[in-house]
Amino acid sequence: EVTDARALVPIAVEEAGGVARRQWPVTLGVPLAQGVLRDPCAVTLLAPHGERVPVQTAAQGTWMDGSVKWLQLDFAADVPADGFVCYRLALNTPAPAADRDVLVGEGIGRIDTGAASWDFERDVWAMVKDGLWWTDADGTRSSFAIEGPDAGMSVEENGPQRAVVSVTGWYSS
Repeated sequence: EVTDARALVPIAVEEAGGVARRQWPVTLGVPLAQGVLRDPCAVTLLAPHGERVPVQTAAQGTWMDGSVKWLQLDFAADVPADGFVCYRLALNTPAPAADRDVLVGEGIGRIDTGAASWDFERDVWAMVKDGLWWTDADGTRSSFAIEGPDAGMSVEENGPQRAVVSVTGWYSS
């Protein structure tokens, strides 16, 4: 628990659709004054009862001194139907290693979101290669393959809440 109230930023999440939300994805931006936060990863998100919540952060803008101007947060929230909860963002706090886990594992070729997981080979990503195809109205079938000039796969962003995987290849029929 962080006790310095000056270091806490309240984050209110409201549910107005009449449906209780469990692990609902939330993305938001927090404006910060110059010099307040230097490292966008040096934050801790606390749930309403004080427990840590895994959060992914990114600096979306910086001040002239290099400190964070806009901090993007991504986390999963629990909100009652037609209610709201107040999370708290503690600034300049080191996050434990478990809060910095990533979705895309290195080397073993595994994506694990907690709810589902996929294994793949680095040189042939079966999930994409076998899964992207379509048939035109005239019956011509086209498919995607990780082949050809500049073909491959790279992890553009990787964190506990969001991963961006870029796959380059060619369509053929």
